[in-house]
Amino acid sequence: MFLSGNQLALGRLVRLKDELHGFRYDIEYNYHEYSDEKVYITLGFNIGVATKYFYINNKNAYTNNLAFANVFANYVRLLFEGELALNVDRTVTSISIGADKNTWTTKLMALFHIIFADSLDEKVFEDAHKLSLTRFEKAYKQGEFRAVYKAYEYADTNKGYKLHTLIEDIQNISFSDFLAARNNLVIPSNMCVYVNGCIGSVSDEERETINDWIVKNKVTAAMGGRIVDQRLKEDAHLLELSRQNVNMDILSLGFEENVSELDKMIYMVIEADKISGEGKTLHVDRFDSSIIVTTSEVLKLQNYLKRPATQQQFDMTREGLLGKYNQWLEGNPIRFNMMAVELKLNGTNIVDYIGTIANLTYQNYEEIAKKIRPIVSEAQIVMRRAM
Repeated sequence: MFLSGNQLALGRLVRLKDELHGFRYDIEYNYHEYSDEKVYITLGFNIGVATKYFYINNKNAYTNNLAFANVFANYVRLLFEGELALNVDRTVTSISIGADKNTWTTKLMALFHIIFADSLDEKVFEDAHKLSLTRFEKAYKQGEFRAVYKAYEYADTNKGYKLHTLIEDIQNISFSDFLAARNNLVIPSNMCVYVNGCIGSVSDEERETINDWIVKNKVTAAMGGRIVDQRLKEDAHLLELSRQNVNMDILSLGFEENVSELDKMIYMVIEADKISGEGKTLHVDRFDSSIIVTTSEVLKLQNYLKRPATQQQFDMTREGLLGKYNQWLEGNPIRFNMMAVELKLNGTNIVDYIGTIANLTYQNYEEIAKKIRPIVSEAQIVMRRAM
């Protein structure tokens, strides 16, 4: 498959290997000097609006409330004293903070105290639930928001996502639901931490304190779903009334089971760049892979993926991706961190991912792309104003 490079093309990015040697779970450090001498920290959890099924301790099936990730993010927002950047996606929830280089471990500990607290505050939960419901109801009035969440039904079908289930869950989530989800899913084995910036040295005492938080919880959680033969997935077309006109195309990609998440992502970021559209969202996990595109008119986009990118398309996309990631690293470190935790929760290190793109030749890409070419199913969501 695609070969990862030994060095990252973005030369100033350095991975500190084993900075906290002996950690059982994923904490990655990237030393990068920012002019404000800050450290940017992102915690990522393998929980989102489409993560319904989990296996706890490799044996017990657990059904998650689909609203939990949103309510949990707002719960943390209400308790944390300082600025937070929160993002709840289909399978990943990220919590990001910025801190002075001399106090970043203290702020990380404050976040751990909230996230891993022995007891939860029911009143804060009620406020977080109300906030989540209010924001969802407001966003749901927008046609594009509703189309995206409807599109997930086609894009994330193998994880059991249904929009009506999310709506019911966000209305009815109870404190006991919230507590069960937090105890089963907000755990070190289901998360990763990415620390990026002027890190400096970490004292033995700080190392021990962080280590204590990480290793004391022995519960494990793994996202569940089913893997269905993509050839059985039919194309679909949905027409709905809305306040706005919206055209959305969903490409669902079925890869062979031996194709890694890294190879899927490399293939998709290069091939998706050929598709024109106002907004593109790529998603890869163990069970589903998809490209969602907002278009100005109803289009059939499957044809874009019938042949691998040309040499010219490949070169332009490769350089564009490396430039974008470098811009994130330099000018938008929180966005860079979010990509790092999303990749890590899918089993891919960001150094390997960017290194692979940097060192990939067109000849190698074309050969491998032809071998792993997925089966593609397509759906369109068309929303139109009532006459």
